[in-house]
Amino acid sequence: MIDRFTVFIGVFALAFFLQEIGHTYMISVIQSIERQFHIPSKLTGFMVSASDIGYIPTVIFISYFGSKGNRAKWIGTGTLLVSLCCIMISTPNFLFPVRVPYLNVTNIQKKLEPPSELLDNKASINDYLNFTPISDGIPNDLKMRLLEKVVQFDALKHTAKRDFAPTGYEEHDNKSTRGLYTIDQPVMRQVLSHIKGFLNGSEGERPLINALSLYAHHRANNTENDLAITRRAAIAPFSFCGKVVNDLRTTVKDLKCEKKQSNFGPFVIIFTALVLLGVGKSTSWSLGMPLIDDNVKAKSTSLYFGGITLVRIMGPICGFLVGSIANHMYYSFPAKPPHGLSPTDPTWIGAWWFGYLLVGTLGIIPSLLLCFFPRKGSKVSPNQPSLKFFDKHRASESGKEKVTFMANYREVLASKVFLGSVIARVLDMFAFRGYKTFVTKYLSLHYGLPLFKATTYVALCMTLMFAAGTVLGGIFTRVSKLNGRQAAMFIVVLSVLNLMGFGTKGFLGCKSVVSQVGEMGRQSAFNFTNSCNDGCGCEEASLYPVCDSEGNAFYSPCHAGCRDVNVKNADTYDMVFTNCDCVANELRTVSKSNCQDDCSTMTFLFFAFSAFSAFCSGLGMVPHIMILLRCVRVGPREGTEPPRGGGGGKAAADGVTTDAGDK
Repeated sequence: MIDRFTVFIGVFALAFFLQEIGHTYMISVIQSIERQFHIPSKLTGFMVSASDIGYIPTVIFISYFGSKGNRAKWIGTGTLLVSLCCIMISTPNFLFPVRVPYLNVTNIQKKLEPPSELLDNKASINDYLNFTPISDGIPNDLKMRLLEKVVQFDALKHTAKRDFAPTGYEEHDNKSTRGLYTIDQPVMRQVLSHIKGFLNGSEGERPLINALSLYAHHRANNTENDLAITRRAAIAPFSFCGKVVNDLRTTVKDLKCEKKQSNFGPFVIIFTALVLLGVGKSTSWSLGMPLIDDNVKAKSTSLYFGGITLVRIMGPICGFLVGSIANHMYYSFPAKPPHGLSPTDPTWIGAWWFGYLLVGTLGIIPSLLLCFFPRKGSKVSPNQPSLKFFDKHRASESGKEKVTFMANYREVLASKVFLGSVIARVLDMFAFRGYKTFVTKYLSLHYGLPLFKATTYVALCMTLMFAAGTVLGGIFTRVSKLNGRQAAMFIVVLSVLNLMGFGTKGFLGCKSVVSQVGEMGRQSAFNFTNSCNDGCGCEEASLYPVCDSEGNAFYSPCHAGCRDVNVKNADTYDMVFTNCDCVANELRTVSKSNCQDDCSTMTFLFFAFSAFSAFCSGLGMVPHIMILLRCVRVGPREGTEPPRGGGGGKAAADGVTTDAGDK
């Protein structure tokens, strides 16, 4: 029959595992929270530290007073609080939804409606070119050459009979979604073809006039549909050259600025939940590890500690994996994302709330089970006392309790070994906490990795190697039977190796597509407008890096001067932007698939050194825990329990033993 301690270990490990997922999950989704609620990084960095704000002031008191009650119930209450806080963190997504602003599109609609003179037989080529939708669809160089040729032929007021049936009318490809963002693309392609024929002398003016007239008549009969296409293009994650579309994009942005939602509400809710989460998570480690230490044989302590530490490491691994899944879903899930927006885009917002809702719900069950554990349990072995879920301290008088509390902590702080270990841990957290919080964002911006890939690689490479190091460190500690000085020296060597690995990563630079765009911006004072895209209205264009066939990067298709969008497959977001004025080659096309960088090798080296550093850190985890637990006598460690087997004096004299024997 399974004894209660085994049941406790299983339930505790599950609750602790889910707690660590919730604690680490924030790191993988912080960028999505920033994007959805427009919270700057300086605030999110402070927000992430909120759990420490709740943890640090409370862990001392909870570890002391919690040891005087049923520690299983204290742990269960803490993990239950963590679960409820995870659910609370997810609520801003539902309490503060993104509101769709109401647009007054009267001016845009007027620009889409052709003037009456374009619908009779007296319009000239110049009149057609003054119609904004036609002007937007013709590249600048073709437009200038066309005007020059028309002047030469004195045809500014040329009229002709319209037959409204341009030859070679191009049918839609069933696998293509042309016209999803551009108006009447097949007819406009015919217009461009006839312009080229007119310029090279292979055609006269009539085919061109017929095509222009057909385009104008289509606008008169399809104004509502044209407006719908224009609205879709204006809110797309990318922008292309088009005065009408980009004017509407500017109108949308101005309206959002006028009715900008404050990020105060989401920030306060998430911050408060993280503070309470820090309070809740203070019970598991501070009470759980001494409880286990009290109820297992001394020679098995390192293995149990290694196993629980492994659970503590596997939690972050799964946290990153859950974050990867959530970042692959759009934040409006189950609704589909806008057409053309994929998880590889810099403006993608993942469903960050999904993981918190999932973990919080799952964590309630094991937390409640811990809350109902009884005071006493079966013996682990004949040589050990009964299992103490309810600690064996006697209740002291309230007047003496404060004196005892202060005396115990004065004794703990008087231990030079303990104080040195704590200072080392604090310095380690100063160096590592900021790195851990923003490493996925750094990988996304510096190496061009999509956010969901960055979180997956961090989980599988860094955190998994840390877990492997922790397991091997626990085995090594038991087999080698290190004393205190040997364990400390072992940690020093590992720290030096870890420092070398981290320091090397600072020199692993590369030129990703995003960094290429950034370098171009620095050279031009971040003004990406030039003569080839001057009339495109790209001022409000969002970052959407694309490249031509030679790999030259552009801030957006609009800044490449592209006037046409060909969505080859809406499901895979395979898009090609054509008729690009700023592209020097003959193809005059750009796409995201053309973008290549030299970051593959450097990315591999970054994760290789990260894996090495993480493995070294993991190797020193169990020896460090053993030093902390053995450097003071048992009483101050978790309350007023008297020393056992010689107490703390012997441990201090022996230099802190970590092998089997006296605890």
